[in-house]
Amino acid sequence: MKSSKSILLGLVFVLLTACSSINIQEVTSDADKAFEAKNFSKFSTDIEKLKDGNSKEYESYISKIKENNIYKIEAHSKLSELNEGTETLSKLSKDVLLLKEYSDEKLKLFSKQIDYLNKLDDSTLNILNYHVKVNENLMSKSNKFVVLMNTFEDVNETTKELEDLSASANTDIIDLEGLEPPAQYSNQHNAYTESLKKYKEALDTKKSYIDSQKSLIVSSNSLVLEANIFAVSELNDLSAEIENLTSNIKTAINDVKQRAESLQKIID
Repeated sequence: MKSSKSILLGLVFVLLTACSSINIQEVTSDADKAFEAKNFSKFSTDIEKLKDGNSKEYESYISKIKENNIYKIEAHSKLSELNEGTETLSKLSKDVLLLKEYSDEKLKLFSKQIDYLNKLDDSTLNILNYHVKVNENLMSKSNKFVVLMNTFEDVNETTKELEDLSASANTDIIDLEGLEPPAQYSNQHNAYTESLKKYKEALDTKKSYIDSQKSLIVSSNSLVLEANIFAVSELNDLSAEIENLTSNIKTAINDVKQRAESLQKIID
């Protein structure tokens, strides 16, 4: 009697075990499809089923999921890709409770890199849309020829624009030096910052020279109008020096421009 009872209990246990067991291959396959389709609510249900049915297989499966490109910041190099990635991670955090902590951790890294690239984007666009255009425009005040600086107001217009360009470049330099670039951008970031410093130095050198020669520039132009031959020679010397300083600025801004364009390819 006891033997029959034991057999019966054994059969019940086997039946219960069979009923509670899961088809691991089927569940993980369904989970894979849901994850690929970004149907994270369905994915969450599948992995919870896997966790309840076989904790060892669950741990192995979750480890594999954490290696998916969705979580890899290096697989999202451009700003648009990072923005899309944060949307996906936010949805994962919300819909998949079992992965919330891991998703939030990665979300912080993505957000930090987005913040960096946004600030880098601001700087490079400032260079390309403001500095390059001003320097390439022969009619801009900072490119004014010496023979057109007939009054102190004319000279001050030139030095004011040079000062504005320098201040703008300096703001970018300060902002860039305050950032912590991700490792993959470090070399380009540092080279770009150094090129901006050289450009600013070229602007400041030209401004300082014109400021120091302000009176001579105005008086020489005035005397040239009176056909003073000595003033012509003086004005030629001033023109040559300022043209040389302008050339230095153009060389520097061209270097900054190339680096900004290269960085834009990373950002866009």
